[in-house]
Amino acid sequence: MMFLAPLGTLALSELPTRYRLATTPPYALLLADPDARPLFLVLAHPYDGAAETAVYLASESYRTRPDDADLSSQPFVSRLSKSFQINASLFSGATPSGGASNAGSEIEALNEGHDLDDWADYAWDGRSVQVYAGLRGFSFGEFGLIARWTADGVEVSRASGTIHLRDRSAIFEKQLQQGLYAGTGGREGGPDQAGVVKPLGYGYVRNAQPVPVDLALGIYQLHDGPISWVHALRDKGVPPGAGWTGDYASYAALAAATMPAFGWASCVAEGFVRINFMPAGQITCDFSGDVTGGYVDNCAAIARRIVTTRLGADNLADPDDLDAASFLATETANLATIGLYLTATATVRSVLDAIMGSIYGYWYLDRSGSLALGILDRQSGADISITDKIIGPDGVSIISTDPPPWRVNVGYGKVWLVQRDADLAAGSISDADRALYHDEYRYSTLESAEVKAAHKLSDTLDWPTLLVNKADADGVAGRIMSYSTSPWRRFRVPVNRANLSLWLDKSILLQSDDLGLSSGVVGKIVSVSEDYGANTSEYEVLV
Repeated sequence: MMFLAPLGTLALSELPTRYRLATTPPYALLLADPDARPLFLVLAHPYDGAAETAVYLASESYRTRPDDADLSSQPFVSRLSKSFQINASLFSGATPSGGASNAGSEIEALNEGHDLDDWADYAWDGRSVQVYAGLRGFSFGEFGLIARWTADGVEVSRASGTIHLRDRSAIFEKQLQQGLYAGTGGREGGPDQAGVVKPLGYGYVRNAQPVPVDLALGIYQLHDGPISWVHALRDKGVPPGAGWTGDYASYAALAAATMPAFGWASCVAEGFVRINFMPAGQITCDFSGDVTGGYVDNCAAIARRIVTTRLGADNLADPDDLDAASFLATETANLATIGLYLTATATVRSVLDAIMGSIYGYWYLDRSGSLALGILDRQSGADISITDKIIGPDGVSIISTDPPPWRVNVGYGKVWLVQRDADLAAGSISDADRALYHDEYRYSTLESAEVKAAHKLSDTLDWPTLLVNKADADGVAGRIMSYSTSPWRRFRVPVNRANLSLWLDKSILLQSDDLGLSSGVVGKIVSVSEDYGANTSEYEVLV
């Protein structure tokens, strides 16, 4: 491997006394030390054409100790230039909800002696890159992981090699791993279905159109896997005359069953239904979805289920790849029932956005690359204070934000197949059910004449969700409208150091002599830009 120059490290006795004598873990002391100038290590894993190799870089020369269990006697070469930056934002757009985004993050290394020229021959995209921080006297195991990212590509010149980065959410840009029909008949559908994705259902799903797999036997599929229960089946909006006739333990048992005319049956163990009549129109079902590991129907639980079971080889490990505290806090704060039904391909990102957006929430990756969740709300307590003592010379500034909406329409009670009058049986359906199937959403609506009068460019915000119940939609509408009547302020805060204890979603007390902030305000960090070469940070704080 490249970079075999002999390197050394400080002896333990050369660490500052407060580190040598403390019982607190060294990295925790580093985070609390305002005068520390950390040493940064980069460990990257490109593919060299035959196997995954390793690249070891450092801001200063460092060698791991012989007794470092994780990485023994490994040199890290001092090649990191001052162009060493990490950027991330909590929201992917102007609206404060959905998933995190990242752009412009990169690691630049000096190409002395053309030692980096072979980087151009490596495959970097999608490969893991870890960044660690510590001091020269630390063992490698005492360094803290400050970023676990994914390489997006590399540039190599005579002077330098630059690794372009994105966070691990790159895996969420891929299609959700749905099973595909083989087209071989029976449960695998006919020849025309070969390669078509199988449906997925989570939570409580209303008026879903199941996928026909064997029309000769009248068998349809609702979910690729076990489900909790099928609550209703309808043909043109009307339950069949003989009703439900039983549940069967397997697809084979369902297919072989003798059923009465105009009846229907289920196989919840494998996600199928069967009818024993010629349908007059569209078959639809209400059902409670996936039970792999137990039935779940709230946002945090369904998000956990999907990212740990439907990413294929990229499935997140539970709990190692999840911020367990944020999942628990989100589930505790909001147990609203949602329903999700997928019959076409979708990216993991779009699904997570839809799930968390339903409760005006968001998702992001923490420094270690673990998936975290949150709900947008006013902050009452702070993790840390930022004052003029560390605020940069340009001071705090306010960032322009969009005018708040004067009317909020939160959509709930989604029907997954909209049926107009022509799609429904005449005279056999109540007016209430006919209206239910006619529109995709019901709406919880709130308005503010004061906001409309104050903000001439204010408009209506339509907020479709996966929420099932009106009471939960009312709660989301009330929160969004409260942020209209008392609008968010977004501050840009430059700081004279790279504070490794701060990241997205952290709460801070912002206190400054500028902009009326002398008494301090509590807000949430929604954007981070860290320049490790200059030892500076810039945060955007939502208050």
